[in-house]
Amino acid sequence: MSSKKNITTDEFALLAFKSSITLDPYHILSNWSISSSSNSSFSSCNWLGVTCDEHHGRVKALNLGNMGLIGTISPQLGNLSFLVVLDLHGNNFHGELPHELLHLKRLKLLNLSNNGFVGEIPSRIGDLYKLQQLDLGYNNFVGFIPQSISNLSMLEYLNLKSNLIKGTIPYVIGQLRRLRILHISNIKLLSGIIPKTVSNLSSLEEIYLTNNSLSDRGVSGSEKLHVALSYHLILISQHLRCSILIYLISNLPKIVLPVVKLTLTG
Repeated sequence: MSSKKNITTDEFALLAFKSSITLDPYHILSNWSISSSSNSSFSSCNWLGVTCDEHHGRVKALNLGNMGLIGTISPQLGNLSFLVVLDLHGNNFHGELPHELLHLKRLKLLNLSNNGFVGEIPSRIGDLYKLQQLDLGYNNFVGFIPQSISNLSMLEYLNLKSNLIKGTIPYVIGQLRRLRILHISNIKLLSGIIPKTVSNLSSLEEIYLTNNSLSDRGVSGSEKLHVALSYHLILISQHLRCSILIYLISNLPKIVLPVVKLTLTG
C-alpha cells in the first residue's frame, strides 16, 4: 500500500505541474493523465519526460528542455522527493520560483536556464546541498547571489549569466572547492571587487566574467589572483583591469585572454 501511495503522490505532483502549463504547442504532455495509466500503478513512469527509479518506482528525473512550454512552476513539484534531475531549460516559464523546490533534497542537477523567471534566487538555495550542476542563466532574476550558495559543496557547474542580479560576488564562493565552471558574465549590475577567495577554487577550469562592472581593487600587486586550473581557462572581460597570476598545474589546450594582463608561472 505504501508503494501505491508514493506513486500517487508523484502523479499528483506531475499533474499539478501540467495544470500550471498554459500552452503546450507540441502536445508534449498529452499522455500525462490518469486514464492513460489505469493498467499500471507505475504508469507515470511512462509519461514523456519522466524517468523513474527502477527499485522504488519513484520519479527521479524530469527532462522537459526545449519543449516550447509556457506557464509557471507548480509548488507541488516540490513533492517529488526522489527527484535527482530537474531540467526545464529553453522554455517560456515565468513567475517566481516556488520555495517548495527547496524540498528536493536529492536534487543533483537543476537547469532552469533560458526561461523568463523573475524574483530573487531563493535565499536558501544552499538547502539543495547535493547539487552538482546549477544553471539559472538567461532569466530575469534580481537581488543578490545568496550567501547560502556556500553550502553547495558538491557543486561543479554554476551558471548565473544574463540575469539582473546586483551586488558583489560573495566572499563565500571560495568554499566551492569542486567548482569547475563558473559563468557570471552579462550581469551588468554585478560590481565590486573579485574576492580573493576565488583563489581557493582549486578545481576551476573555466571562468567567464564578460560584461559586468567588476573592478580589480584587491587583486593587484602582491595580492594577485591565483587560479589553479585542471585543463583550461577562458577569461574574457571587457571591464576587468588587473594582473592575474595563473598557476599552471597541467598543459592547457586552450587559453583565451584578450583583454586581461596575464602573468604565467609553472
